[in-house]
Amino acid sequence: MLPYLLSCPTYEEAARQAHVSVKQIYCWLKTSAFKTELDRKGNEIIEEAVNKKAERLIVSDKTFGNVPRTGLEPALPYGNRT
Repeated sequence: MLPYLLSCPTYEEAARQAHVSVKQIYCWLKTSAFKTELDRKGNEIIEEAVNKKAERLIVSDKTFGNVPRTGLEPALPYGNRT
């Protein structure tokens, strides 16, 4: 169920794809363990996306040299890139 909730734009779409009712989804969301796991997985996905973007920026930085910074670069945990 979690993959549907994380990948579908609405609870209605997630319910349709998972073959459950929207009411069932709302019942699950009231359960702290379910909500906690949904939040954890969502944060995991976001973190992976940010890390991939940061890796691309590092490769780009090494490839293109001293390109002017925009101030929107993510903070990286391993050293200063400037």
